[in-house]
Amino acid sequence: MACHLLVCKDSQCGLRALNRLLREEILNKPMGTIKPAIPPGISALQNHLLHVALSDLHAATDQITDQLKIPTRALFSMSLPSKKRGVCRWLSLVILMAGVAFVQWPSDAQELHPKARSASSQFVGLMAVLTACFSSGFAGVCFEKS
Repeated sequence: MACHLLVCKDSQCGLRALNRLLREEILNKPMGTIKPAIPPGISALQNHLLHVALSDLHAATDQITDQLKIPTRALFSMSLPSKKRGVCRWLSLVILMAGVAFVQWPSDAQELHPKARSASSQFVGLMAVLTACFSSGFAGVCFEKS
């Protein structure tokens, strides 16, 4: 609603002219409308997947696996022609992932009575967090490309 009011104020037009302007810009240019909607749509999917993953996995496992979004973003960014990754950058990504994994590693004192989770529930959670990681990397590169 705020965007509509700003467009109306900027073009200093009435409701009919605003309606015509929005129809020309949104309906007559579908690719211009759909392209910026991809990253937010993927982010909404990612948020839902992370919620599913957190309900099916232990918090530490979820956090460790969620760090895979860093290298997946790097993998997807290789599709950009101007982005080159050297050995030093790849090594720093691996070290970063290992560091986060060690920090998140649960100690024996943290969880005395863990909730029993079935193998299928853990598999669903793992697939959800992996899909969220890949969608996060893809959305970031999509946003950078557009």
